[in-house]
Amino acid sequence: MITYRKLSAAGAGKLIVAYLREHQLEPEKDVRFERNGEKSQFETGDRLNSYYTGRDARGSWAPDMSERIASELGIDVTTRPTDEALARLFEGKRADTGEKWAGTHATREISGIDFTAAPDKSVTLAAEFASTKAEQALIWSAIHQANDRAMAFIAKEVGIARRGKGGVSYNEAGDVGWVSFRHYTARPVMKIQDGAKGPTAAVEVLVPGDPQAHIHNIMFNAVATESGHLGSLDSKRVTRMTSHMFGGYFQAELASELRKLGIRVDVDARGKAVVLNGIPEEARELFSKRSKQAERMAKAFVKRQGGDWKAMSAEQKFKILHQANLTYRSNKYTGRNERDIWREEADEIGWHHDTVLTDEKTVLLSQAERFEKAYGIAAKMLADEFRTAAVVDRDAFRTHAAHGLIASGIEGMEDVERVADLIQERGIEINGEQVRFLEREQDGRLRVATSAQLALEKDMARLAGLSSRTRDGALSDEQIAAAVARSGLDFTREPAHGAAQLAAINALGQAGGLGFLIGVAGSGKTTLLKPLVDAWQEDGRTVIGAAIAWRQADALKDAGITQTYAMTPLLDGLAQGKIELDRQSVLVLDEVSQVSPRQLLEILQLQQEKGFALRVVGDREQAQAIEAGDAVELLLRVMPKEARP
Repeated sequence: MITYRKLSAAGAGKLIVAYLREHQLEPEKDVRFERNGEKSQFETGDRLNSYYTGRDARGSWAPDMSERIASELGIDVTTRPTDEALARLFEGKRADTGEKWAGTHATREISGIDFTAAPDKSVTLAAEFASTKAEQALIWSAIHQANDRAMAFIAKEVGIARRGKGGVSYNEAGDVGWVSFRHYTARPVMKIQDGAKGPTAAVEVLVPGDPQAHIHNIMFNAVATESGHLGSLDSKRVTRMTSHMFGGYFQAELASELRKLGIRVDVDARGKAVVLNGIPEEARELFSKRSKQAERMAKAFVKRQGGDWKAMSAEQKFKILHQANLTYRSNKYTGRNERDIWREEADEIGWHHDTVLTDEKTVLLSQAERFEKAYGIAAKMLADEFRTAAVVDRDAFRTHAAHGLIASGIEGMEDVERVADLIQERGIEINGEQVRFLEREQDGRLRVATSAQLALEKDMARLAGLSSRTRDGALSDEQIAAAVARSGLDFTREPAHGAAQLAAINALGQAGGLGFLIGVAGSGKTTLLKPLVDAWQEDGRTVIGAAIAWRQADALKDAGITQTYAMTPLLDGLAQGKIELDRQSVLVLDEVSQVSPRQLLEILQLQQEKGFALRVVGDREQAQAIEAGDAVELLLRVMPKEARP
């Protein structure tokens, strides 16, 4: 997978450096604490580095970083990154001079984005517990190559500067740069403040963690274009959806590299990650615990020494955490470092690993076979997505294409586009029917719906129109007025608001087969429903309430509706005959903005069959993202104004 988070340029660069360097900081010589009755100076930088023997925590610049972006950021790609240079870059400053980056008059709030690539736990354990260092190096090389190709893919996606001139906006592609840090361990994360009033950063803590290979790639928020402009990354392209696409691409490249080594590669149950079934589940579970004791241990350690945790500098806190870590290890395990501890833990469950390298020859598919296999997998994934969503981003095609290529094999980023195009050209199968796609621009994004969804919406709109025009189920003026009087509600205290509420009560009560009330949260929908529920019950009708979830449905009991259901149990109960609705029934459906057109269509079809009255109520602003407001929008289009106050 690949996760991401943004780095604030206003943060303390040295804290970010400490996090990425795994706290390998120079000690303050005058800081001493008492341990076992003796004064003891903290670990020196050399000792701390020896604790990470063989660990590549120094960082490395992006491979083939262009001279254009390096020059703009003051980076010398011929030397390893220094603490000072990195701290400056993480604060939006040039690595060489410390001056703010050029290219904009406004200060950049974001200095970079940390794209963190991590393989499945089984891949980590295969490398960590390999019987030879040569095999370990081979697996790590595969991870690095997959990481670098994924970062090149990301760079192409987000390395686009937005420009504007004469009121016309346009995009200009450019070069970007990043720095990568390889970490072997997943540790708890805690917030470290630099002194009582200094900046705070979330950092990994030096306590015994779990083996988890991952690479932090900090892409600087700068795009150097051919025209000489230094813009910012197109951060709008970095979303939860695109992170899944980036992660899928990383996994596809990793699968390809591991296969080249002769390692048998499997795909997890979700079809979204490489797994090595040669690593037993017991071992995966053992090394997925992650300690949660870090902050408590450190603060207790300081308190015993008479120190003040809050007033300490970041460097002092890191040293304390390291000291607490050493104490933990000496008390629990005999090993001197994490790798020794891991092996002791593996011994405890009797797990001993040799190799995942096999003599099994990988059968490579032809390009046409690869695309066909990837299309089949991606089409099924997309069909599953359309079962809960009416509309998806076009990037979903590319995301599932990347996932399909994990199993089929990949030869480059162009493969993602080719498989996505195949999906677009052929369509997908939903409920045994081959459907095609319809595209539309929405909020600056390319959104896609299926022809099946369009047909569903048309059918729903047709039935809603028919239902709203029938007079069956309407209350008389006298019935409504009597119920309002019995309610004891005072609609005169705020004349304007009260008049609006009365108008809504009358419109909803006088509606026939279908009545629709749309408002906003806090507008008093329960108050409006109370007299109507009373009037329906006084008229001998059965009133049932429903909403997308039980909690929302149960809230309708405040309006006097005693029989309430969540949407899925309601539909199941109606289909099985366990819940009965007829012409003497009223179904009140709350939070309709969260109900999908597919579900509302099913209810409207049942209404045509059973003849019950339907009242739908909703808050437009609370529409869910998956089918945001589609049902509400359709009802607004087809229902006459008198049926929707």
